[in-house]
Amino acid sequence: MAASLGGLRTAATSLAAVVGVAVVLLLVVAGILLAIGTGIGLVGDFLASSGGSTDGPPEATFDLERTDDGVVLTHAGGEPVPAEELSLEVDGEPAGLWADGGVETVTEGETIALQDVEAGSLVTVRWIGEAGGVELHAETV
Repeated sequence: MAASLGGLRTAATSLAAVVGVAVVLLLVVAGILLAIGTGIGLVGDFLASSGGSTDGPPEATFDLERTDDGVVLTHAGGEPVPAEELSLEVDGEPAGLWADGGVETVTEGETIALQDVEAGSLVTVRWIGEAGGVELHAETV
């Protein structure tokens, strides 16, 4: 009987050791999965909060108003746009960058004036970001 109890104790001790190792391994795996999930979440949050995607043009609208000697363009709503990424054209010819007006970022309400724009001219605001040039607004004066 004593031999049976000794064998039972040895089996119980071995089983406890195996269970202990299994629990530790499960905790390690759970920790790794948690770290991976947190990393993916942080990267997603960073990309979502970085001001949008650099893959396409900004979502922004513009208005054009005729003046006595030219036009005034106004950012009428939507996303802010870096001024150096907005090219201005008159009848397909470069008329400068919005950044030439002294601003870094074009936000809603921001304006720029173009002088000597004749009636009948086509005025274009073109985004020249990383994905190439995209027409954001075109209007005949």
